[in-house]
Amino acid sequence: MVVSSGQKVETWPRGRRHFPAKEAYGLKPVSRVRIPPSPPVKCSETSACGRFFVFRASSFNRRFTRCGSACRQVRNRYRHDPAVPRRSSMGNLSMPAIAVIILALLVWLHPTAFAARPMITDDARIVDPGSCQLESWVKRNQSGHEVWALPGCNVTGNLELTAGGAKVNNGEGSASTTLVQAKTLFRPISSNGWGAGLTVGTVEYLPLARRSRDLYAYIPLSFSFADDAFVLHLNTGWLREAGRGTHRLTWGLGTELALSQRSWLIAEAFGQDQGRPFFQAGWRQWLVPDRVQLDATYGDRGGGGTGEKWFSLGVRFLSPKLF
Repeated sequence: MVVSSGQKVETWPRGRRHFPAKEAYGLKPVSRVRIPPSPPVKCSETSACGRFFVFRASSFNRRFTRCGSACRQVRNRYRHDPAVPRRSSMGNLSMPAIAVIILALLVWLHPTAFAARPMITDDARIVDPGSCQLESWVKRNQSGHEVWALPGCNVTGNLELTAGGAKVNNGEGSASTTLVQAKTLFRPISSNGWGAGLTVGTVEYLPLARRSRDLYAYIPLSFSFADDAFVLHLNTGWLREAGRGTHRLTWGLGTELALSQRSWLIAEAFGQDQGRPFFQAGWRQWLVPDRVQLDATYGDRGGGGTGEKWFSLGVRFLSPKLF
C-alpha cells in the first residue's frame, strides 16, 4: 500500500499479473475494484499485416493475431472479478447453445465437391473409409428408359468396390445390365491441387437374344482451382467389347462449377477413339450436405438425331462410417 494525503491507494503486487490483488475479493464495493486493461496486441511494424480479431469465450478474451501467413494466439494475463459475471455477446444464450448453433451453421454451409452422379467422367475421389453410397437414376430417351442402382463401399481405406446394375426397356423388350467395379487412388485430390487413380471393371449385358461381357479400365485425373470452385476431370482408358471382339480407347472431359454452397453446374464430353462423341450438361444439388444429393442432366450425341437425346434424374445417398 502507498499512503498519500491520508488515503490508501490500491496497487498491484509485483510478479505475475494473472490474478488480481487479494483485496479485490474482500467485502468491498465492486466499484472500488480496478483491473487495468491488457496492453493491445500489435504486430511488428515490419510484418505483412496488423489485423486481428477477438473471440470471446467464458470469462477470457482470446486474441488471434494474424501476421503474414503465421497465426499466433495471445491470452490476456488477467481474470475478471468473479463478483462481476460477464454476459455473452449473444444475449442470454448459454455457451452449449451457442456451440450447437455454430455447429449447425457449419454443417449447413459446408461445401462438398464430388464428381460422381450424374457425370460419366469419373473423378479422383472415393467415399470415406468404412462408408458406403448408393447412386440411383432414371435415364429416358425417345426409344425407352433405363433404371440404374449402383451401391458401393470403401472396404480398406483406399479401395472402393461397386456392384449393381440396370433394367433397360427399349420399347421392344427388356434387358438387364450388371456392373462390378474396383477403384483405388494413387493421389487423392486436394483443394487447389490434383489427384489420380485407377478404375477397372466389367459390364455384363443380358439381352433377350444373347449375353455379352465387356471389360474396361481407365485413369481418372482431377484438378481443383479457386478453392474447389472449379474442378476439371480427365479420363483416359481402354474398353474390350466382348460381343465384337474389338479393343477401343475411351476418353472423358468433365467440369464442375460451384453456383453456391450447395449447387453445382456440370458439363462434360466423352466417347471412344471411333464414332461421334457424347455431350451432357446438368445440375447437382445437396439436399442434406454430405448425405443426400439430387441431380438432373440433358445429353445428346454430336451430329445425332432426336433419337439419341436423353434426360436423366438421379439421387445419391452417402452413409456415415459403418465399419
